[in-house]
Amino acid sequence: MDGKWIGEGVEIDGTVWAPVNCGYRRGSAPAGALYHWGRPDAITYHSIVKESDSWMNVVNDELIHAINDPCPKGWRVPTDTELAKLYKGKFTPFSKDEASGLYGRSFSGIEGRVSVFLPAAGFYDSSVAEDIYVGREGRYWSCSQKDSTVAKFMFFINDDPSEEADPVLTGSAEATKLDAYSVRCVKI
Repeated sequence: MDGKWIGEGVEIDGTVWAPVNCGYRRGSAPAGALYHWGRPDAITYHSIVKESDSWMNVVNDELIHAINDPCPKGWRVPTDTELAKLYKGKFTPFSKDEASGLYGRSFSGIEGRVSVFLPAAGFYDSSVAEDIYVGREGRYWSCSQKDSTVAKFMFFINDDPSEEADPVLTGSAEATKLDAYSVRCVKI
């Protein structure tokens, strides 16, 4: 979301998901941008990754928007538990979304009433310093961290996006905060 009104979002299992990825720009960035964990701005390849703050602020047991959260006001980065509701629920096989022309999958959660499409935007792999698996894999950060260097994310993979086949893997994992992944915001 680039500061422009995109839509209300989609409620899945009690969580309202933004209709597009953070950093979405019609035409130039339809899959959104990639973010290093804990940074408010999309990655630029000439910037230096600095020690990051948390994407999560907890006040009276409620998650609130952190100062460095890339999501717009009224939204925040989802927790690992919120992302788990997507991949542990119902979802479509890996396919091309006709409206956007992007590969990815639609998730409808446990209740399965409505869905949200998550593009396979690939990710920035800090170990090789380049974007990889664009159109073949989606990785989405959570605001949940293991420690000061590792955070949790949701992923889905397809080895051959030209075929509409079930993905090889879908689930959650942990990764270095130096990698850059997509962010799909949730409503506060």
